[in-house]
Amino acid sequence: MTPFDDDADWDAACVAAVQLAEAARAPLPNECDAEDEDVWLDAEAEFGNETCAVPERRQLDLRAWLGLAPRAKKAKTGAVQADIRALFGAPVPPPEPVVAAPRRCPFYKRIEGTPFAVDAFGYGAVPGVQAYILTHFHSDHYGGLDKHWPAHLPIYCTPVTDRLVALRLRVPPAALRPVPLNTRTLVLGVPLTFLDANHCPGAAVALLQPASLPPSRPFILHTGDFRAAPSLLGSPQVTALAHRISLLYLDTTYCDERYAFPPQEEAVAAAVAAALRARGQHRRLLIVVGAYYIGKERVALALAEALDCAIFVEASRAQLYACFDWPALQARLTRQREGSPLHVVPLGWCASPAKLAAYLEQQNQGAPPAYCYDAILGFRPTGWTHGQAPRKAGKGVSVEGVAYSEHSSARELAACVRLLQPGRVIPTVSVGNAGKREAMAKLLAEWQAA
Repeated sequence: MTPFDDDADWDAACVAAVQLAEAARAPLPNECDAEDEDVWLDAEAEFGNETCAVPERRQLDLRAWLGLAPRAKKAKTGAVQADIRALFGAPVPPPEPVVAAPRRCPFYKRIEGTPFAVDAFGYGAVPGVQAYILTHFHSDHYGGLDKHWPAHLPIYCTPVTDRLVALRLRVPPAALRPVPLNTRTLVLGVPLTFLDANHCPGAAVALLQPASLPPSRPFILHTGDFRAAPSLLGSPQVTALAHRISLLYLDTTYCDERYAFPPQEEAVAAAVAAALRARGQHRRLLIVVGAYYIGKERVALALAEALDCAIFVEASRAQLYACFDWPALQARLTRQREGSPLHVVPLGWCASPAKLAAYLEQQNQGAPPAYCYDAILGFRPTGWTHGQAPRKAGKGVSVEGVAYSEHSSARELAACVRLLQPGRVIPTVSVGNAGKREAMAKLLAEWQAA
């Protein structure tokens, strides 16, 4: 028994007690992280976003904007109610699960003045968005897509990306709307065209032409992730956009003049030269190339052609590669370990000498002498290795950084902005860091003025 006549009185008492307890523990109005509350407001103001709804200043959670897990709220009310029930000998109901609030969609994923969002699948139903664009099949862009995606919300992507999504994510087929490259398609009354992004297989730059823009600058361009190599910037489709873009959403991964890594062709040639030198120093050399699930295939293919050998890949990677429209790569693939001294492995392995040593030992276990190796050379192709010297990481283990990137260098970003001369530029990477944001804004202004 409790000293209350019914459940309503009991609940009212609990609520009153909780309110008193919470009032005693409530933080003062200025007890908040100033950087957390201001950083995204500053980012939107810096780059002139006019249509994104600004969150309440005291409720902004920076981690949600950065794509991290939302900060879980403590169930204080339930805890106090449980204490009161226990005090009066009443049964304690099981605690209710804490449900995290949906993450807010960052402003740079919403295309201003249109019903489109780009690579924005982890934010629930984004208000005002009627169509989604998936620029390519990398997890930091497709995060949130799975078999539960609503079939009535269309996703526009290239045919290669469409096949990869269907294979690995099991998104409802009715939601996927593949659009071939260089094909103008009308979506919700807005012309949409995908251009080659020179990134990973299937990656695209999205070009939109909303009717609300002035005739002199009728386009919006979202680069997704891209490598603005001369071959891309010199294509007729891109040169025709000079001075005609109102808004450019730009991949600013390397928007820092320190990142002056070489063109892809030079980086690949350096990797081939290093492999040939190492092969002359070891009787039996196993070469491994680090790669994402997709991406970096050009390095492996160039090595295979130079060494005249096949490329061994695991079954899961072979399934992904089968989705590409790439006959030259398919012709070099093998599922027989003993059939090739060139293997593709996860990129992180090539940053770990211990993993490379273990991989070499694994290949030699139980293998016939003709298929045993006395050394392993790991290639780590990424722009972050620019300026790093090769290193020997132990007996028979070497690691070679390859300054091969599928993102634009600072020099290429400058060439892109100077060519296109967009009305406004919105960076899509590193905008949550105030220092980087200021440095990028300065660089972009210089490039636009040139």
